[in-house]
Amino acid sequence: MPESIPDDFPVPANAAVGATMVDPVNNRTEVRLQMAGTVTSVIRFFEVGLVNQGYVVDSSTGSPVEWTLRFSDGPLDGRVVISQEDAGVIAVVSVNAA
Repeated sequence: MPESIPDDFPVPANAAVGATMVDPVNNRTEVRLQMAGTVTSVIRFFEVGLVNQGYVVDSSTGSPVEWTLRFSDGPLDGRVVISQEDAGVIAVVSVNAA
C-alpha cells in the first residue's frame, strides 16, 4: 500500500494491490484491490474494519453488484467502491487528506 494510505486502514488478508495513483498536489490517493469473496462479504469487512480502527462510516449504499462506503477520520475522508468482476471482487479505495 502507498505510504499515503494510513497504516491502520483495514485491508483484507487475501487482497492483491493493483493499480495505484498518488496525487500529492491534491492530497489524493487511489488504490485498486482485488480479492476473492462476495460483494457482501467485502462490504461487511470494510464496514466492521473501518469502525474498529476508529473511522466513521458516513454512508454505505449501493446495489448487489456495486456498493460505495464513505468514511472519515478527522481531516481525512475517503470512499471504497466495491464491485463484482469476472476475476473476483474489486475494491477501489480513495483517500483524501485535507
